[in-house]
Amino acid sequence: TGLSVVSDARTAESASLPGEFKVLVERFHATGIALQPPGVPIPYRVGYELQLQDLAWQMREYGGRERTYMAIAIATGAPLSEVSLKEMSVLHMLAQKSWHEASILLQAPNASNGVVAAGETIKSEYFGSYNSLRKQVLADAATGAYSVTFEDFFAKSSKALANIEALSLATGDGAIAEAKAMERRATINLVFEVIVAAILLLGMACATWYLTRRVSHRLSALSIEMSKLADGDYSIDITQVHGKDEIGDMVQTVAIFQETAKEVESMRSSQIEQAAAAEVSKRAVLITLADNFESSVAQVV
Repeated sequence: TGLSVVSDARTAESASLPGEFKVLVERFHATGIALQPPGVPIPYRVGYELQLQDLAWQMREYGGRERTYMAIAIATGAPLSEVSLKEMSVLHMLAQKSWHEASILLQAPNASNGVVAAGETIKSEYFGSYNSLRKQVLADAATGAYSVTFEDFFAKSSKALANIEALSLATGDGAIAEAKAMERRATINLVFEVIVAAILLLGMACATWYLTRRVSHRLSALSIEMSKLADGDYSIDITQVHGKDEIGDMVQTVAIFQETAKEVESMRSSQIEQAAAAEVSKRAVLITLADNFESSVAQVV
């Protein structure tokens, strides 16, 4: 394989591929963070899953980089330099730091069983059996006489790193599931709000109809009857708009005015009749006097 070739024999292009790949991975991770909308709060549950996923990504990145140093050294049978050992020590320290933060989050009561199980596997595999293998490789790094084959080391290290990837996948699935649950809740809330709005609109429509039927219609009918009353029609019927409200009070006032107007009209009619009767009586008296006068004159002549 390419890793079994001495480092100096590899081309500059092939030697630069791991570094370029790491840069691409870091850019991809940074892009994911940059894509988060500014000023938009992330729900706690989703943020919890994403934070765990980010810590798992860091462990996988740091552990993968350290594994690359050891894999190349085992494949080439070359000892590790002091510079490489220092870099590996820093990478392992960063991986441990990420694991320490992740282990605290894994103790949260809202951690799912799948996430907790993935964390336990990382503890027993990566920081357990694989860490023992890693220490053995570092012990052999001074001479380059490694007690483990490249194939065996690569298989065991890949399994240990795969457990970290499982945590990243589990937290990613948890974040997606929580986001979908939030979407369902938002949909339910939206439907509920639409129903409430529809009920309110229906209530407003019923109130409008009631006011139109109960108030406007009665006021219109009362206005028509009052116009008739003003025109001298005292036979109006305003009982159709009666009620125990302000309009009902207006109806009672109009009814009193109607009765008063009827009495006035009755008195006026009575006075007219009496005046007409007096005129007839007066005319009869005059006619009688005229007849008597003519009779007296006829007897004198």
